[in-house]
Amino acid sequence: MITTYNTFINNLADLSVSGVVRAFDGPPPSVATADLPCSFPRAVIGEEGPLTVQTPGGWPTFRGDLVIIVEPVGQSTSPLNHAAVVDIADALSTALRALTPNSAKPLGRAPISWTIALSSSEVVGETPYWALVTTVEGHG
Repeated sequence: MITTYNTFINNLADLSVSGVVRAFDGPPPSVATADLPCSFPRAVIGEEGPLTVQTPGGWPTFRGDLVIIVEPVGQSTSPLNHAAVVDIADALSTALRALTPNSAKPLGRAPISWTIALSSSEVVGETPYWALVTTVEGHG
């Protein structure tokens, strides 16, 4: 069975990352300090080419961001916040490496790939945060 957009984004939201206190199903309107670090998915992008010469829609490619909010920008110091974000990046990579197409909550029917970017300007509500923005790509 081909993966749906809802399945991809819901499974991305449910990814268990060591150190993340709370996982939201989508972008939250605000974040409480007690919930940090927290994660949420966003920005589903999909591509589907023809399955065969005569059949449209086939093996889809999904891309979605998993955002992990770590610390408000003005709180603590830049070196400490940077170190905390890098620690979360290691935990996130571990969680993503553990996913396979046969996992309980896969991100498609083929191996995934991802890009992790540090951001010190991710805004939730009106507050800028140190965060990781990870674009995950799944297929099928």
